[in-house]
Amino acid sequence: MANYGGFCGTGLFVIKSKTPVPLTAVHHDVDVTSFAARIKIQQTYRNTETDPLECVYGFPVNDQAGIIGFVVTIDDRTLVSHFKKKDEAFQEYTEAISRGDGGYLLDQSDRSDDTFVLSVGRLPPGKECTVSIIYVSTLESVTDTKMRLVIPMSLSPRYNPNPGASAGGVVPPEKYQATVPYLATLLGTINAVGVISSVNSPTHPLAVTLVGPQTVSVAFGANQQPFDRDLVIEIEVKTNPQYHVEVERLGENKYAAMYAFIPKATTDTGNNINTELIFLVDCSGSMNEENKIQDATRAMQIFLRSIPEGCYFNFYRFGSQFQSLFDQSQPIRQKIFSAPPQPGFSRQLFVLTDGDITNTEEVIELVRRNAHNTRVFSFGLGNSPSRSLVNGIAIAGNGKSEFIKSGEVLEDKIGRHLQRALKPAITGATVTWSGVRNVRPEASSALPPVFVGDRQLTFAIFEWDGAMETASPAVILQTGDSKVKSVLDVKSVKLTENPFFSKLAARALIKHLETAPTTTAVVGGGSLQKRGVSVKPTELKTDGLAEEITKISLEYGVMSKYVSLVAVETRSEQERNTASGRMQLREIPVQKVQVISPSVGNGMFRTLCMKQSIDSYDMDVRACSIQSNASLGRVSSACPREVRAMSRFSPKAKKAQGIMANLGGFFARKSTSADVDDEHDSGAEFSMPGSRSGSGASSRQSPLNVLLDLQQWDGSWTFSSEVEAITKISAAEAATVITKVLGVGKHDVILATLLVVTYIKDAFPDKSNIWQAILNKADTFLAKQTNGLDVLSVSATLLALIKSK
Repeated sequence: MANYGGFCGTGLFVIKSKTPVPLTAVHHDVDVTSFAARIKIQQTYRNTETDPLECVYGFPVNDQAGIIGFVVTIDDRTLVSHFKKKDEAFQEYTEAISRGDGGYLLDQSDRSDDTFVLSVGRLPPGKECTVSIIYVSTLESVTDTKMRLVIPMSLSPRYNPNPGASAGGVVPPEKYQATVPYLATLLGTINAVGVISSVNSPTHPLAVTLVGPQTVSVAFGANQQPFDRDLVIEIEVKTNPQYHVEVERLGENKYAAMYAFIPKATTDTGNNINTELIFLVDCSGSMNEENKIQDATRAMQIFLRSIPEGCYFNFYRFGSQFQSLFDQSQPIRQKIFSAPPQPGFSRQLFVLTDGDITNTEEVIELVRRNAHNTRVFSFGLGNSPSRSLVNGIAIAGNGKSEFIKSGEVLEDKIGRHLQRALKPAITGATVTWSGVRNVRPEASSALPPVFVGDRQLTFAIFEWDGAMETASPAVILQTGDSKVKSVLDVKSVKLTENPFFSKLAARALIKHLETAPTTTAVVGGGSLQKRGVSVKPTELKTDGLAEEITKISLEYGVMSKYVSLVAVETRSEQERNTASGRMQLREIPVQKVQVISPSVGNGMFRTLCMKQSIDSYDMDVRACSIQSNASLGRVSSACPREVRAMSRFSPKAKKAQGIMANLGGFFARKSTSADVDDEHDSGAEFSMPGSRSGSGASSRQSPLNVLLDLQQWDGSWTFSSEVEAITKISAAEAATVITKVLGVGKHDVILATLLVVTYIKDAFPDKSNIWQAILNKADTFLAKQTNGLDVLSVSATLLALIKSK
């Protein structure tokens, strides 16, 4: 059994137990409207034992979502929860169950803002109750016409780097089983802004029924589903407006609005920037499940073949230890951040991880402190990554996050991230709400850096009185010298029955303000849980942020780390007597995320040092020393290196390819026991590009990926059996046609490169996210090798030949 540090190795997994699990069913009701969703999780608990129970269940919710309440149904009674400060809510809960009443408490975990803990206190024998938890969330932007709704459904064990620290505070039960007796059901409605093209799920069987051009209903195709992976629903429409605004009426003269826009490219965002690319790959024990290591391997291959000329790059791995490509080990925590970027270069950090750690906010804060010189792009790997960590470091680092489920195609997402990293973000954009009063969060607010093509959502709460206002209400987006004005149609808006834009506005503001986790003080009480109560915000912060977050949570009714939801079921004396026996604590086990055993080859990303100096090759080396200290482990001193696109005919090009072959040895060489803590480091393989022996890669990959994998490090292609089979054009046939048209032959490397570039653009026009960076390298190679050649004429001739096949 793996040792997860802060988790107890002997109590982590509950394989079998004769004790009944009181949670019997979980149902999800989903209501999607345009770019936002309202979701209800209905959990049913039944006590089949002879003693009253205290049931405690930890479950995930999207970290960008806001929990707005819960409703309890027991017998013929309905209880509605209310918000209180965290310590006050727990006190009310534990006093209720100590006197024989029923108590219900919902907390955000003190470790992470994507995990919540529900407590059902003193459930009488033979009784059943249903707790319906309601939260609001936004849809992720995939492309300008595709959106993604993610409903987290599973938790994974999380590594605690400080296992000796006090375990007080609110944390979910640390019990995991291969299977659990409760299952999930789903019903939902999706109302899109545009005409719907498709609705599907890459994770679950989904039954989709068309209700209207812009409306569908969804349900699980197999009725009930296990809790072994997050649910993902992808929605694609034919067109989406570039600017879209919706308004809700909250009461007399009070409104809330959602403004969605897709940023356009500007003159600045069209240019590449000098970039230092650093790849940080999680190789901890949890990454050895669900093929996450293999996905990371593939991602590194795609990154390497896409790096443009003139960029620095380096690799780091981390598990219990932290190493870079070279062998001068030293302590690390702020290793990457300890040295400034290369002069004139912008540092971009790519983090590939499942995020299964407990010190989430500490890591996010580290990124936030270094956001002035390092932009962070994150990938969440696996079926149940920590969205709090993956999204959190991307937001703190002014970057973006992507999530890669087991078995998903990687190229498109990696291509999008690389394009974002190689282009400047749109900065200094502002959204102004004009013609209205008392706007929250602010009448005019600066947006964080945004990226071309990625839909952005912003929310506001405001007041408007038609009898007093002279200017027409509107929202104005300003980007540089460009201004776009969208009218707020407040006059025709009726009172909204279940408004949630105001909740999303409050949650967005809380998310912006939230900082480090609280400290805790243990208290006693009627509850059997070994937990503490967070100290008061006034004892925590001197800057007033904790008090501000608490105020917003209580005013707008949205969960945060400082408040909880509580409901009390006041019982008669007879009912109290019925439930007066010795109460038993039942921590609900969580289903372990589905594990797919990876194929283990010659060791992945495990080498700690490279015995052969890379400086022995004739490359343009720009060495820099990076030094720091920290507590996560050791790392080798980095030597960022410039990638040069060199002609394959030159000695330097062959030596460059030799370097890449030796990098494969670096990642494959087995480390010593002194270097790696095997309990937290994966033993799967990490193959580098150019090492395809025995892999059968071409037989398993799409034709596009096969062609892209065949590109040389200088950006060129050569004729091969794969190139000829896919394009259906041989080297001799291409040379004959070109000689006939131009009256002169061309070297087969130039001809092969032009053929593959032309074929890819023609055959895969909708996959530009995947191939654009790679073909840019080819264009650079061709520009250096084709002086005097009419490239357009050759490409047109080759295109005609391709289409004739």
